Amino acid sequence: MVGALLLWFGWFGFNGGSALAFNSQVPRVLTNTLLAGVFGTVTVLAASLFAGGTPRVPTIINGVLAGLVAITASSLYVTSGSAVIIGAIGAMVMLAVTRLLLRLRIDDVVGAVPVHLGAGIWGTLAVALFSDRHSWERVSNLASNSLFNYRASSPASWSHSASSTSC
Repeated sequence: MVGALLLWFGWFGFNGGSALAFNSQVPRVLTNTLLAGVFGTVTVLAASLFAGGTPRVPTIINGVLAGLVAITASSLYVTSGSAVIIGAIGAMVMLAVTRLLLRLRIDDVVGAVPVHLGAGIWGTLAVALFSDRHSWERVSNLASNSLFNYRASSPASWSHSASSTSC
């Protein structure tokens, strides 16, 4: 359980760093990360209780991680309400993939495939489903600015500018 809390804490740094600057977007990213992890946990707990069983610690930990994995791609681009939905669905996808692996008799002791593959695919799709138009504009601007900065700072441009100024 302590390991899951340490991972969750590290996820704040990972997702918070996705803003690429310490600016006004970071609190939203951290809030979305927190909400997705919490609702991943709540979803797994509710599903366990609804099924008539008792919640198992490894399943709860995987619910937290599934929510965090699911929100990673979109933490900067979605609202808090969307983060709740993304985290909850990420946990449901994790539970479904876990059952599928058991049915297929594929051994995954720690649940890495359901958490990372299942919730990761869902999280990637969630970017397109839940982000708003303004977010896509920010991504487009970031990509074009990064590409321009890369070209301007590449060694090929240095040699070109050095040869053109040496005349």
